[in-house]
Amino acid sequence: MNSLLERYHALFGDTLQQYRHTVLPSAIWITGLRPKEHIIARLKQQRFSLQTLSFSSHSSKGYIATKVPHALGATPLYLLGYYTLQESASQFPVLVLDPQPHDLVIDMCAAPGMKTIQLSTLMQNKGTIIACDVKQERLFALQNNLERCGITNCIVLHSDARKLRLQEKADKILLDAPCSGNFLTDVTWLKKRKPADFRRMAQAQCELLAHGISLLKENGTLVYSTCSLEPEENEEVIDWALKNLHISLEPVHAPIGMPGMTKVFGKNLSPQVAKTWRLMPPQCQGFFVAKLRK
Repeated sequence: MNSLLERYHALFGDTLQQYRHTVLPSAIWITGLRPKEHIIARLKQQRFSLQTLSFSSHSSKGYIATKVPHALGATPLYLLGYYTLQESASQFPVLVLDPQPHDLVIDMCAAPGMKTIQLSTLMQNKGTIIACDVKQERLFALQNNLERCGITNCIVLHSDARKLRLQEKADKILLDAPCSGNFLTDVTWLKKRKPADFRRMAQAQCELLAHGISLLKENGTLVYSTCSLEPEENEEVIDWALKNLHISLEPVHAPIGMPGMTKVFGKNLSPQVAKTWRLMPPQCQGFFVAKLRK
């Protein structure tokens, strides 16, 4: 058996092997260019069937496509920017952050921009979003997506978020951190990854998180998320933050998934880490979300 699958059996009581070939359902986020009722009706006319995400509020704009007669990325509605394609679990962190129209928000690792568009939609295209990414080539996708979806309250910066300097502190920050990913997003993932990779990634994640807190107003909130299943990049990063940064945790919950683990590989973490949340296969890809208050 693959050693990573053995590790998942020890962590989660299940090898997750049965989910390795799961095909994730298509999901969309409806932008603010047209009322969501109009977009839903138009998609139904094209024989798409939509279902509200289980962790979304009634007013949310996230949907799973349960019937997809043709490519969602090839419709006129998509090309006109009326919705984006975004895996369902990936939509959860922005909903937890809950940005408001008056907020100054930083999206620390923004490209290709799906979560930035979510932020702007919930902010009614008001307030200010500062979206940065360290890779210039990824910024082209970010800028194209923002333009296609009519986003006008966003400033795009080419910067390593660990070096970002601003004169004004942010009300809210989204740190969807670079991570190791998971086996549902890459069929060759289990052959390419090893635990040493997770520890190296966690170091960069801690650096990003520490700098993010320095950019935040007192009593401001930062949502930390990854699409990794690995405790080194999730619970252990938050445990480190509780010990080293001036933060507290606010509870995160969803009707699917599980609380963050407080014991991993025989090591006890802070009981506060149980306030974090994991979305798990097979309903969606793996995602970890923590909400920090400065």
